[in-house]
Amino acid sequence: MSETSRAVTARAFDVVPSIDILGGEVVRLFRGSYDHVTRYGSADEVVASWNAPAGTRIHVVDLEGARDGTFALTDLVARLARRYRLQVGGGIRCSDDVERAVAAGASRVVTGTMAVRDPLELRRAIERVGASRVVVALDLLEGEIRVAGWRSTHRADLDAVLLDLEAAGVEEILVTDVGRDGAMTGPAFDLYRDLGSRTSMRILASGGLARLDDVTMLARGGSACGVIVGRALQDRVFSFLEAIQAAARRPLPARVIPCLDVRGGRVVKGVRFQSIRDAGDVVECARRYEAEGADEIVLLDISATAEEREASRETVRRVADQLFVPLTVGGGVRSVDDFRRLLRAGADRVAMNSAAVEDPSLVERCAGEFGVQAVVVACDARRVSGGWEVMTRAGSATTGLDAVAWSRRAAELGAGEILLTSIDRDGTQTGFDCALTRAVTGETGIGVIASGGAGRFEHFHEAIESGGASAVLAASLFHDGIMSIGALKEYLDKSGVAVRSC
Repeated sequence: MSETSRAVTARAFDVVPSIDILGGEVVRLFRGSYDHVTRYGSADEVVASWNAPAGTRIHVVDLEGARDGTFALTDLVARLARRYRLQVGGGIRCSDDVERAVAAGASRVVTGTMAVRDPLELRRAIERVGASRVVVALDLLEGEIRVAGWRSTHRADLDAVLLDLEAAGVEEILVTDVGRDGAMTGPAFDLYRDLGSRTSMRILASGGLARLDDVTMLARGGSACGVIVGRALQDRVFSFLEAIQAAARRPLPARVIPCLDVRGGRVVKGVRFQSIRDAGDVVECARRYEAEGADEIVLLDISATAEEREASRETVRRVADQLFVPLTVGGGVRSVDDFRRLLRAGADRVAMNSAAVEDPSLVERCAGEFGVQAVVVACDARRVSGGWEVMTRAGSATTGLDAVAWSRRAAELGAGEILLTSIDRDGTQTGFDCALTRAVTGETGIGVIASGGAGRFEHFHEAIESGGASAVLAASLFHDGIMSIGALKEYLDKSGVAVRSC
């Protein structure tokens, strides 16, 4: 961890609620477009609905000012500043504007266009009101700096701009990924990490925040000193108090799970569920992975459904007798009795896929008899136009079901966790489908095991941080000795992801 990261981690993480003002109302733009506006009512009503204590730092943006170049929210700032610490921006084009905002009651003033286009004027502003009162907004779209209300591109090297800002005495930058703003697709974790390695200025994150886990991961990651929270509060996805609690919360340790796809008592592996090859003895593999620090073993009998039988209980017994870590078993489960027999053979949890899709009540019945903690619903999904489709029978049968909707229903029926596999990525080592993972974790409210596509340490980090996965699963990487479980856990721990010790 860099000295810069250590300094940021030592500071209290700041959750900053935000309002964008357009035409006297609180609004949200979708990806910066003034043609896609959602309206929420007056600023006083919206701010009051947060129940934020006096002294809370609030971010106020004059969207008309940002578009037209004239800051005009002095009356609103003066009114709200009686109770809150206001950070205001939009239309701040010169040092006089900065002074006028401070005179109206702003504790901090945000300037973007002026700061990157006119470094001398930025220095004048800092000289007149102090460095602690000036925050520079860096609005980025696909690596390019956007100015004038995101409508124009500033053709300048980002590293050069960062150096200029540091030289001017700037202490904090507000970084927005314009493509994520208002879209609730998740924060730009990689962007904040990258900037954190390139500058000593504090980074206030903005854009894409969609759920409490995003707040927790940003707070734990060490790259950002705080986060702007806008649409999630306006849409009542969570409350300001919940966001504060999430920032202080230590996330549950993520689990690392090797998967043993088994056929005829042997571990096998393929690519996109095809080109199956032998990968070793099932008991030997399981014992080795436990010794390396696996948090759980998943054993899937991949031919059981096609052969219309349950997973081999003899294989389950052989593996379970050698393990102390939890064992999840799937393959061919078609009834409550099948589920019970696998538990008796030594499984701690049982995964079901095809039968659950064909008879969703099976999920509910198993959860009712054995408890939700024992029920895992496996969802194999492939990309289709507009989303992902559930596939069954080892990826050979289409269903027409939307994978996100089906995962949500499985959770409602009593699934304790979703084992989510991207068929498109399976065995390719090109990375997890984090968009799929995030879509499912955002809808279900239960744990999701990300599966399919891992190839590098970074892929596991992305699945947990950006995708929101509670566990990450891989097969060929471990089978072929490309990566060890211990090395992966060490990497995740150093990257700020909580994991269980080996």
